[in-house]
Amino acid sequence: MQRMVNAIILDLDLPRNAEEINFAITYLRQLNLFHGFETIFAPKVVLDTISEFTSINQEKYLKELGQLSTSESKLAKDFEKKLNSILWQMKRTDIHEAQLSSLLSLYAIWLQAKRLKSLIIQSMSNPTGHFSRLMHLLAGEGREFIGPLADDIELWLFSNFADLYVEWPYFLRFPKETTETFLKDDYFKKIQKQFIDFRTRTCVHPTNELEMKKRARMISKMQQYFNWILSLAKETYGKEVIISKASLAVSNETLTATKRKALNYSELAEFFKKTKTMNQNFSPCFIHIKFYPSKLLKPVKPYSLLSKSTNALLYYHMFETAQEAELKLVFNKFRERMKINEPF
Repeated sequence: MQRMVNAIILDLDLPRNAEEINFAITYLRQLNLFHGFETIFAPKVVLDTISEFTSINQEKYLKELGQLSTSESKLAKDFEKKLNSILWQMKRTDIHEAQLSSLLSLYAIWLQAKRLKSLIIQSMSNPTGHFSRLMHLLAGEGREFIGPLADDIELWLFSNFADLYVEWPYFLRFPKETTETFLKDDYFKKIQKQFIDFRTRTCVHPTNELEMKKRARMISKMQQYFNWILSLAKETYGKEVIISKASLAVSNETLTATKRKALNYSELAEFFKKTKTMNQNFSPCFIHIKFYPSKLLKPVKPYSLLSKSTNALLYYHMFETAQEAELKLVFNKFRERMKINEPF
């Protein structure tokens, strides 16, 4: 049986009520089926919250995210020492005062993702999540406090961020019967198998121009997969879906631009070079697949209920959160600095 890429999801904000849990499970089931994640690792608190309201044993793809391994803990501590050393030389400050504890957490998660062959999903549903907090720092006055270090942080973070987006059908309800219907479709199974293979292979970064061209073709096929899924869902399940956007993979343009750019601090450059050699056959990235809480989904009109003159993407654009706006702001400025012309 073909192996899928896994996923780690951390910032899923789950109020303790049955309705919200059902919306979360709808979201997670779609990540498993459409986005090709075999196992979705989540913190114990998330799984415990779900278990309070439903039988989590039915969601076989969900597993608890464990602790760092011994080697990962050592690397995380070494990274903390490097940062503290740079900050002390720069401003006589520390990680806490510079508000960089979220970066330490993201780096530790990235190490786990390398071992677990997982992508790191940012649902952007929790404004105090590690990724959102780091975006807030990089978009605000705190950036000036850390100076050139902010550029180095962005270079590492965004060279590992899926900046290519696709449209996909976000189901308002996604019972197991819907999953079974898709899995009975032979064509769906065929293109899903190809998508999963490409998703795995695009997590191995190219080392030459030929590999870069092959990766571009794979990404194009992955985009076609979601186009087909969206068309099928609109035709068959129009009353149950809205149109959303999800990030797919790190673009070739970003990989090329970031490889050419040197870090300001040699201590970090040497450290990241060291960790890059770990499990070279898989390079995890942070991937943005939005979770819509019930308070947003309740008043929305499914795709088939929109007037023909309504642009569905503009209609659902109103659900952009403050965290997502900060992400766009920071990443667009980063692209300008890297001279990446492709739209975000």
